[in-house]
Amino acid sequence: MIVAGIDIGNTTTEIVLAEVTGRSVTALIARRAGTTGSKGSAASVEGAARLLLSAEKALGKRAALLLLPPLRPVITLSASLPSPPQGAPLLRRLDGACAATPAGRGFAVGAHVPLGELAGRAAPSRPLVVSVPAGADFEDAAAGIAAAQNARLPIVGAVVAGDDAVLIANRIPQAIPIVDEAELGDLPTGALVAVEVAEPGGRVQVVADPVALVAAFGLAPAQAPALADLALSLGDARCAALALRREAPAAAASGAWGWLEYDAEAGVVRVPLSRSLADCAASMRPGAVRRIHVEPGAPLHDALGSARERVRDVFAVDLPSLRERFFARQGSVELGDVPISALIAPASSPSPAEAALAEATGRPVRVLPSEARAAALGALTTPGAPADAAVCDLGGGTIDLVWGDQRLTAAGAGQLLTVSVARALGLRDSTAELVKRSASFRAEAPHVVHYEDGSRGFIEKSLPADSLGRLCTLRGKTPAPFSDRLAPEEWRALRLAIKQQVIGVNVSRCLRWLGDSAAGGGPSTLLLCGGAALDAESVRIVSESLRATGTTVGRANVNGSYGPRYGVALGLLLALRAAEHGAGRPH
Repeated sequence: MIVAGIDIGNTTTEIVLAEVTGRSVTALIARRAGTTGSKGSAASVEGAARLLLSAEKALGKRAALLLLPPLRPVITLSASLPSPPQGAPLLRRLDGACAATPAGRGFAVGAHVPLGELAGRAAPSRPLVVSVPAGADFEDAAAGIAAAQNARLPIVGAVVAGDDAVLIANRIPQAIPIVDEAELGDLPTGALVAVEVAEPGGRVQVVADPVALVAAFGLAPAQAPALADLALSLGDARCAALALRREAPAAAASGAWGWLEYDAEAGVVRVPLSRSLADCAASMRPGAVRRIHVEPGAPLHDALGSARERVRDVFAVDLPSLRERFFARQGSVELGDVPISALIAPASSPSPAEAALAEATGRPVRVLPSEARAAALGALTTPGAPADAAVCDLGGGTIDLVWGDQRLTAAGAGQLLTVSVARALGLRDSTAELVKRSASFRAEAPHVVHYEDGSRGFIEKSLPADSLGRLCTLRGKTPAPFSDRLAPEEWRALRLAIKQQVIGVNVSRCLRWLGDSAAGGGPSTLLLCGGAALDAESVRIVSESLRATGTTVGRANVNGSYGPRYGVALGLLLALRAAEHGAGRPH
């Protein structure tokens, strides 16, 4: 008899057709497609029916029985808690963090004077820093500054709204540090401005030192701590332009966007929705969330909508800690947000999917009692896997961990990794989905690439012009550029660190809670399955996180040929055989 095991998941639907005869299950064909609509909805069932017909057409045989697991849909979302708003600092940075075309060398501080006010100005008693507004012609700007220098005005530096610093510098008689791509806005005449430009390849020194900044701007020594964060942020800059604010600094906000309550061993714990949530989530038992409150206007308010009372689990990623641990170059990545994933219970149970599938296909449909058992049975067909291995299904929105009769479902998986990479690199989610999966390279020249291990290689086919000088990944066989701010080695280190926080820490959390409830500790072997397990770095990431536990980690190879996918679909067929014939471990 031909039987179809059908797994309608949150992101993909997978089908395995097999010949089931007595105690034998022989897989014949496997097919998958993206799930249409939510899991268990009418749209998802219709999509499964279409996929079944496509698999049957390719096989040339028709299934007599269809198997489904219980469809308990979950809703997941991923969003970010941004960095808490800061009070206005004493100093305002005028240049953009990525300004790359300064001119001149050295440090200077002086009173601001707009370019248009230079003509006919009497020689002042203090140094001047000239600002060149957007739209000004570089030759006119150079002529104005040159005339002022010839008239012995003490011009010590300049800030330029456009990108003409080098053109202006080449046309004035006395070299001065010039920073361009500046946001001049409402910079008042007379405001104290500091400008610093380092040698090519060098880094600023004075503006990266809070004590030196206090001296340069004539501030009280007690104000140095207030400048520490700003100075730290400039540590990797080649140039910078700072202006002293005249208004009093505003008070900083608390940075909390609401709160969350969860069940802990010591009782109910309330934590703020802020960066500290990441530390709590890493140790929180999956499913322990009791209640969440989000302030109106906060980032999660619209994302959660009316589902706030149905949140069952959350997991958060502390991207700011990566900046602190890995000394990421300022301006190369954005590590201020805290991406968060939430697992939400459905508002109501959908209509029985088995009846809809039977009607759509004209076949009998049988629902087997346990999706968890099916997943384990399918994954345990992996050659070399021990019979008592635990199985971890890395999905798009959730992590499902199965060991014997135990199961945990936690928020945070592939989708959260995509959001984290997108936030860090400033990419669209669709691009982040591509670049998170594999190694990258930088196109050094039309035929030369720089790999993540530091080596360089020659390729025969010329690289596209838009990829030159940029970090790329492959979309099929075509280079897809995604960043011009990182070296391949830097992105490799950051990518692995993000994966460790999103996947490694979360799997470790689940396994710790699963093991705590089992006599004899945790499992000796863990098999990774699901779409996210296709990531070439998944085994390494989880292995590193579980090294101290002694758990061996491997990637499932369902049926010895399907890789980490199709575990539930094949497991349904094996569960049917076991139910009818009392079969033991699949083989």
